[in-house]
Amino acid sequence: MPEKSYYFDEDSATVNIREKFREHVVKMFMLCGVEEQQAVKNIEAIMRIETRIADKSYDNVQQRNPAANYHKMTIDELQNEFRGIDWNSYFPILGINGLEELSVSQPEPLFEVSRIVSEEPVEDIIAYLQWHLLDGSANELSDAFADESFDFYGRTLSGRKEQQPRWKRAVGV
Repeated sequence: MPEKSYYFDEDSATVNIREKFREHVVKMFMLCGVEEQQAVKNIEAIMRIETRIADKSYDNVQQRNPAANYHKMTIDELQNEFRGIDWNSYFPILGINGLEELSVSQPEPLFEVSRIVSEEPVEDIIAYLQWHLLDGSANELSDAFADESFDFYGRTLSGRKEQQPRWKRAVGV
């Protein structure tokens, strides 16, 4: 979900959005052929992992503070600080070679990700990664996926009434 407060606020509107998100994720997995029982198990893992990360993430005010979001470090420092993530493999997979320094805008969630990698069951981490692949690819998949994605992100979160035609979305990409 787009910001930290969606995971923690308890007003009726936010609780409703969280419930709609849960339903959305289950529907998306089922569109992939995942049985409903497994899709429900997946959303439990996804919500647990995402809530852990959201808890350590900056809120909207902290994100606007440039000083709070600048933590320059070398790749060696990155590897030592955030164990459990193989940065020396990660960047070349993305096609980034020769990187010597970078700025980690929010180290706290990365520390939590390091803990998640070592503490959460591997099948739950796989479900989390599958979800993010599916969510990020929804508009490039069939209309059923794009429509379900729009229903949550467009209608529920943004209040839009209808989705642009596929040709306009494709031109936009």
